[in-house]
Amino acid sequence: MKISIIGKTVTITEGMREAITEKLSKCEKYLKESTPVKVLIRTVKDDQIIEVSIPIEKNKVIRAERRSKDLYEAIDMVEEVLARQLRKQKEKMLEKKRIPINSVLETEKELEEHYLVGKEKQFDLEMMKPEEAIEEMECLDHDFHIFMNILDGRIGVVYKRKEYGYGLLSANM
Repeated sequence: MKISIIGKTVTITEGMREAITEKLSKCEKYLKESTPVKVLIRTVKDDQIIEVSIPIEKNKVIRAERRSKDLYEAIDMVEEVLARQLRKQKEKMLEKKRIPINSVLETEKELEEHYLVGKEKQFDLEMMKPEEAIEEMECLDHDFHIFMNILDGRIGVVYKRKEYGYGLLSANM
């Protein structure tokens, strides 16, 4: 594991570096020695935020972010989340190696059950502006809303951001 620690609006002290390295070293058993681990520490108002990104496989990244008034508490919390995510990922990998999917799961229905699709919903996309989509999302008390953007004709998703405000995703076709 190669840990790189960056401070954004924070100066990284040797004590911080040691605490982060010590906590994240508990996750070494799930990773290769050469795996790059990126740690970003920043502050927002009185909160200390630690964000850790670990690339695994081809295009997959495990990411965890925690905030607390105390940085060392946030480090503990992010380590717990990462360990859980890495353990789950390792279990999935072992499961794939044990049971060849092609021989066991033959129909689409069996594939859906294997990936545990709990609910499927279909709906018509409504043409609206992003502001209207946000209002709709708030009325429905959802965390995101999919719509057809009347301004550019693309499919869009508005979502609530953790820190503040909203985000907009647009799909190119």
